Amino acid sequence: MFNSFYYQLQAKKVAWFGVMISAAGFTLLHTPLAPLTVLGITLGFGMYHLLQLLPPTKSALLRLVSPLLALASPIALPFNSVFLGLIAYNIMTPSKRYGALRTKRPMGLSEKEDVDLIEKLEKKTNIHISQKNVCDVDEKKFAPNASASGGFVNNSLMFFSNILKAPFNKKEKKAIIAHELGHINNMDFLSQVTSGFLFWSTCVLAFASFSLPVALLAGLTVNYAYYGISQINELLADQFAATHASPQALMAGLDKIRNIAKTVKQNDLEQETLWDKPKSFFNRFKHELGLVTHPTIDVRKSYLQSYEVEKRASTLRN
Repeated sequence: MFNSFYYQLQAKKVAWFGVMISAAGFTLLHTPLAPLTVLGITLGFGMYHLLQLLPPTKSALLRLVSPLLALASPIALPFNSVFLGLIAYNIMTPSKRYGALRTKRPMGLSEKEDVDLIEKLEKKTNIHISQKNVCDVDEKKFAPNASASGGFVNNSLMFFSNILKAPFNKKEKKAIIAHELGHINNMDFLSQVTSGFLFWSTCVLAFASFSLPVALLAGLTVNYAYYGISQINELLADQFAATHASPQALMAGLDKIRNIAKTVKQNDLEQETLWDKPKSFFNRFKHELGLVTHPTIDVRKSYLQSYEVEKRASTLRN
């Protein structure tokens, strides 16, 4: 079902990856850095992005061992600068969402209806979820959210507690869960790791080119490509959800998320401190340029409406 949309979106995704690879090659040709330095930088980025594909114990072991192994080679300094630098950057600049994840817990009896929904979709889609977690969040501070993560071993789902409550009904929650399963089915974690690796590598090499035109051209290009891939992943996950749940229910759920998010955003603006303003301005600027991970709700709904029409036509044919 929806084959034409699927192949169109996949073609766009391949094109954006081509743009990212071309941008990386362009900056590589314009950097005066020694080949071993470039190798150390790229290996450091690659090792960092590999962490999220591994189980927590192996990921923690890699954090400890990788910098020590690199010390015995000529690539030690650039490798460790990148690998440890990215880890430090994410520790020092945690997002609001990252703070909420500290409160996550396994879904329990209070979420039995939601667990049943997930298990039914697991059987229907043949996707196994090893971890089902919920984050108890303050509904005034956080918009409803859900995410899926996959790797070489485990698949997991995470839900903010407010997305499992009213005003979301059972059909809407089923559609939202199906969307997250779509990310796992489409192996978006691989495209996320690959695009993240290309993004950071290109940005650093562009900066190291010591040429303002090269840095601006490559940096802007790779930014649009990175977010373009992310947005296509969301549209493909919506398509998967439309196949296994109601497209209308997902549209209704997205509208509710948008309305609640507007209220939360307004609360954030009212409580914004002087230190928050630069970051807030930067995020608004990126949003205006279209540099966001998700397409607008209106764009997603336009695709979902097309899926709804095709789904009804397919049902009538059968």
